[in-house]
Amino acid sequence: MYFCNERGLRFGSTDAVARSSTNKLQSPTMKYYLFLLVTLLTIASCQPVAHTEGDEETKLDKLSWMLGKWQMQTPEGVITEEWEKPSDTQWQGISYMITTQGDTPFTEKIRLNYTNDTLYYMPTVSGQNEGKEVSFTEKSLSDRLIVFENLRHEFPQRIIYERTSDSTITATIEGSENGKERREQFAYRRK
Repeated sequence: MYFCNERGLRFGSTDAVARSSTNKLQSPTMKYYLFLLVTLLTIASCQPVAHTEGDEETKLDKLSWMLGKWQMQTPEGVITEEWEKPSDTQWQGISYMITTQGDTPFTEKIRLNYTNDTLYYMPTVSGQNEGKEVSFTEKSLSDRLIVFENLRHEFPQRIIYERTSDSTITATIEGSENGKERREQFAYRRK
């Protein structure tokens, strides 16, 4: 079979064109470029996918088990700690006690900030530190435990949260006070 150009002149058959194309693919230079193209495509497909900033799990995401309302019953009353997530880089917490007489002897407002790949625990406790916020820096973090530390603070120097089950956490404050080691634990249940 022949084909024609716009003037009606006949050229070779389509078989001849197909043979010509096949011969070009079989040349050593073309095989090299084809091999190179396949190799590059294979390598490119094996590269890790680039994540956008919001795709990666942050340190705050590892602590999602802390979010919500937690309570601990004591003989003096109920201690409550609540955490919420107003943004991807900052959480807000509040801790307070309501005595059996209905009084609130203390309240603590807490900010948990994620900045430059570090977590900062910043409580403001009523009646302490002249009402100023104190900053504790993340020292260790796992899926079940976070330790914050400020060795310059009077007491505590360390604040620790540990997930003990899906419905319980333990908050611990510890450090040195008047030359003696001191440790207090708060065993909370989810409400």
